[in-house]
Amino acid sequence: MKKIFALFILLSVFSIVSDVSAKDYTKINTRAIKKTQKFTQTRIYTESMDKISTQNTSVVKNIKDPKLLKVADYEVLTQAQIDEKLKSDKEFYKKYINDFKKVRSDNRNKRAYARDYTKLYKTVDRLARANNLAYMNFRVVFISDYETFNAYSADNNCIAVYSALYDTLADNDDALAFVIAHEMGHLMLGHLQRMNEMNKRTYEIARINTGATYRLKRLADLKEFRGMEFAADLEAAKLLLRAGYDLDKAAEAISFMNAMYDSHQAEYRSTHPLGKKRVENIAQNRKYFVEEQWKEIGLYNWYKSEPLTARVSSDRASLIFGRDGNLSNQDYFRPETLEQIYTRYAYKSYLYGEYKEALKYLDKLISINPDNFAPYLYASYANEYLYKETGNQHYLELSKTYANSAKRLAPNNKYVIEQAECL
Repeated sequence: MKKIFALFILLSVFSIVSDVSAKDYTKINTRAIKKTQKFTQTRIYTESMDKISTQNTSVVKNIKDPKLLKVADYEVLTQAQIDEKLKSDKEFYKKYINDFKKVRSDNRNKRAYARDYTKLYKTVDRLARANNLAYMNFRVVFISDYETFNAYSADNNCIAVYSALYDTLADNDDALAFVIAHEMGHLMLGHLQRMNEMNKRTYEIARINTGATYRLKRLADLKEFRGMEFAADLEAAKLLLRAGYDLDKAAEAISFMNAMYDSHQAEYRSTHPLGKKRVENIAQNRKYFVEEQWKEIGLYNWYKSEPLTARVSSDRASLIFGRDGNLSNQDYFRPETLEQIYTRYAYKSYLYGEYKEALKYLDKLISINPDNFAPYLYASYANEYLYKETGNQHYLELSKTYANSAKRLAPNNKYVIEQAECL
């Protein structure tokens, strides 16, 4: 057996050396290129972008849609209102931008320049105001590191950005905003508190039992941490869209991370999912986003808020944001409820002609709020279209049942009356 193994090693070495001695560079290059196809950053990067940007947005023509399924109520602004607000904000920003210019960087360039403070200031201000987050204080810290492409959030509403990440994305406002929004998402969704509680329980198990029980608990924790990363990415997308950023350009941040070397890491031992899975998460969920509605909601939130104050911290390494004291308790940011999420999924599925998928979420809406007539009406529509597609009488009967339920709850609604008469 040892002789066979030694012969195998000898043949392998001979094969390697023979390429070089023969100087068949065409063969050598071809073999290298074959492996390159798997690892090339250009392919990974562009495929990531295509996956995020390409969605099924083909709405069924002439579909019944009285636009009764809404994720929120808001006021649509006129261009004159927007222009007036932009003008007043611009005057407000001048003072702070001038103050940033007075802050000197040291000779080793470990501190941010005025232009960098200005960019971060406007990014946080825009995200916070569009999403009713301006009632909270934020701190954004620069960490000088030319190699680490990363950012993180801390318990005191602090967002730390490594200079390597900032410099890479500095010319892409949308991508930089995505990174900030991702960390805001962690803060707003309570992930740091959840992580702290989970770690306390896990360390308690480790103190009592360092065997299989601890290892299984730790693996379960890591799986939940990865779930939080997926949720923070989606929350970041919502925050961005409300703030009027371009999600296609913002997605370059995720695509860039996907092209980085992480394909061989053991994901089950990591707190973060692989980059390609984060791409898939956004791509799969994006088709159910109500992007235009969110943009209008964010614009309305921005209009009724005031610009945030900001100052450079005493250590000259971070920005400290003030808060908008005019926001009322009712206006404060709140993550989407299950009802709002199901409404989005049901509405978009219905518009795309995915009627069975839509019915699944419409039934969930009905179970949450059985007194709202709108889900019954859309369920009637969906079953009617399924009947027309299949000829199955069962769908027609279901359509009538849902229509009658809607009529019981809203007997005078014109859309309900039309649907009942149609059937």
